[in-house]
Amino acid sequence: MYLWAHEFTHLLVAKLFLRHVHGFHITSRSGGKVVIDRTNVAIDLAPYAVPLYNLAALLPVTLVAWGTPPARMIYLGAAAFLFAMHLCFSAEGFVDGQPDVRRSGRIFSLAVVLLVLMLWTPILAAPATDGGFSGLPVFYREWFGKGMETALLLLARGRALP
Repeated sequence: MYLWAHEFTHLLVAKLFLRHVHGFHITSRSGGKVVIDRTNVAIDLAPYAVPLYNLAALLPVTLVAWGTPPARMIYLGAAAFLFAMHLCFSAEGFVDGQPDVRRSGRIFSLAVVLLVLMLWTPILAAPATDGGFSGLPVFYREWFGKGMETALLLLARGRALP
């Protein structure tokens, strides 16, 4: 099941970059493969950075008014399970040295994937919060603001060193 999501995410992102997809193959023996005319970092790392099953779970929540606390907790439990599954399978891909990861280098790939997953987390958690999706702009504005403050503080301290 994860293999299908992995390869399908490659396919979706390749289509977003207007790449021509020549083939989409999944077998239980040899794994999966998406054949495209050319790749890039976003296409290579998309399966690790985009939790596809979490996005699928997000659809019914956004389409149906799930305002009741029990429904929000059910979503949060499902989202946490799916995100943990995504992290485990993604970690396995990094440990096994998948070609997608090796192409850009493990360290760079890990940094990109962790950054994107950190950006996804508030979106995936939003339906379970009181503010919902309407609170996201304020959250991201404050989050990035604090990040910039911290970065500037670290730079100032670094310059003050002898």
